[in-house]
Amino acid sequence: MDLRDQFAIAAMQGFIADGFKDREIISELAYKQADAMIAEREKDDVETKDKIKQMLVDAINEKHPGLM
Repeated sequence: MDLRDQFAIAAMQGFIADGFKDREIISELAYKQADAMIAEREKDDVETKDKIKQMLVDAINEKHPGLM
């Protein structure tokens, strides 16, 4: 079971708890929600990596002015 399935299970449980009854709709919505969660997670990951890269560049520039 991958992360997408785990997110879909959590979403499905929420939809059922909210009173959704149609299995096909629940399944479709659960995976759409899982895909949205993964997309958001990856977006944050890219932003985090970019921030870390910039911190490294700043540290190099501070230690070795004019190098970059």
